[in-house]
Amino acid sequence: MSDVPSDPSLDQRVLVFAPVGKDAPLTMDVLRRTDLDGCVCETAHELCVELQRGASVIMLTEEALEDPGIGELMECLRSQPAWSDIPVLLFADAERSEIYLRTLRLLEGLRNVVLLERPIRLGAALSLIRSAMRGRERQYELRDLLKAFADAREDAETANRLKDEFLATLSHERRTPLNSILGWTTMLRDGNVQPRHVMRALDTIHRNATAQVQIVNDLLDVSRIVRGNVQLSPRLMSLGPLLTLAVESITPTAEAKGVSISTSLGPAPAQVWADHDRLQQVLWNLLSNAVKFTSSGGRVEVTMITEGSEVRIDVADTGNGIAPAFLPHVFERFRQGDGSSTRSHGGLGLGLSIGRHLVELHGGRMTAQSGGEGQGSTFSVFLPIRHAEHRVAAPASRKRRPTGRELDLDGTHVLIVDDEADARELMRIMLTRTGARVSEAKTAGEALGIYSEDRPDIILADVAMPDQDGYALMRAIRGLAAGEGGHVRAIAVSAYARREDRQRALKAGFNDHVCKPVQLDDLYDALERVWVHGASPMLDQSARGVKVH
Repeated sequence: MSDVPSDPSLDQRVLVFAPVGKDAPLTMDVLRRTDLDGCVCETAHELCVELQRGASVIMLTEEALEDPGIGELMECLRSQPAWSDIPVLLFADAERSEIYLRTLRLLEGLRNVVLLERPIRLGAALSLIRSAMRGRERQYELRDLLKAFADAREDAETANRLKDEFLATLSHERRTPLNSILGWTTMLRDGNVQPRHVMRALDTIHRNATAQVQIVNDLLDVSRIVRGNVQLSPRLMSLGPLLTLAVESITPTAEAKGVSISTSLGPAPAQVWADHDRLQQVLWNLLSNAVKFTSSGGRVEVTMITEGSEVRIDVADTGNGIAPAFLPHVFERFRQGDGSSTRSHGGLGLGLSIGRHLVELHGGRMTAQSGGEGQGSTFSVFLPIRHAEHRVAAPASRKRRPTGRELDLDGTHVLIVDDEADARELMRIMLTRTGARVSEAKTAGEALGIYSEDRPDIILADVAMPDQDGYALMRAIRGLAAGEGGHVRAIAVSAYARREDRQRALKAGFNDHVCKPVQLDDLYDALERVWVHGASPMLDQSARGVKVH
């Protein structure tokens, strides 16, 4: 008798222990004729064994109490789980008063025993059996309910533990880069950095700040996945050039670590219907993990082959491998093979979960294989092939723009609206070389006052501000007549970075949307779109992506 639900057919059995005469076979015959499942036990020990497997009712005759193992049966009944109180029907002969009284004394310690005097009418006996079975069925329902509660509690405790581990990991992953950023910036501010180390300090600050942005982007992706709000902008594309681009982007990191990368893309070009950026995110994450978990002198092999109607991409490495116990959980959010303070590699444990979800949104699947710790691992991506008569152009490599980029806004009045002084100062400095005249406002109300007195050509406005947000500001401005400046160009500069946040900004009246942390090139691109090229608000352009639930 277990707390774990057993075979339902065993739970419905009637166990019969009648060691004398024909009571057992006659009882079994009656049970069969009434479509009840019975099981004859030859000894008290066998009855205990069958009871552990599952039963609905126990039927005993008083002769069964003479069995040498009756004590074992009594103990078995006393030690039932809290939910269990199996009905026991005991048939005894009332005319033999001494035996009858001894039977009563023997059963005093038991909880759910019905003593029946023989002879008993068949109809009454069957009615008692069925009534006892209904009571037992309610006990099994209670068992299942308690099991469900226990499972839910275990799941909640596991989720809570994973949450705590994740928060601890997140704190570590945030504090570690911030340590370098804060340390170097403090030394730069205090003049404690020698001139030859300034570029090293700036590179370190930039690298660690970029890591912070990646953490935020991963958390936003998880939020979209949980809400079923991931959006794709798919198109027909050739997979080979995209895979080559991903390999080229990770090669410098691999070479610096002493890890070799080899590729085999197969002879036949494979075309898929995919979102370029999202699929590149998946491939880069797999390659990045492979390099990160492979020691110097190891290798990473990237292959692409066609299997029927699918294209398969394998990223295999000779690195740390995956423990067999962790392999089933490798794609779960916030799960890491080593979450201890002595782990060798950082990260939040989100990349693989995000990657698998993105692959599934493309109609594909992702799998993981490993021979165990120290045996390397292989991650495989399967995507459906799409055939087309025309040749698809390869995606262009995304090269870094040259430094020293210029934008001519001479004679243009730009109004910066942000409640954070540091944010306003940063954008003002970014606009220094453009020739624009810059005004600043820390609230929407102050911005409207400046707007009415000295109408700007361009507005760069934060969204989240106290009292009146950037959306309300733009709705107020767009409500003005054209002659009053209602057609001013406006760019939302916001830490709300989701695609739906961009759509909300455009719907409120902004012409464009730039995510914080603001990069100079991104700000210049937006200014070129809305001012140099005269782009007007186009909400439908922002919604071209396919919303996938």
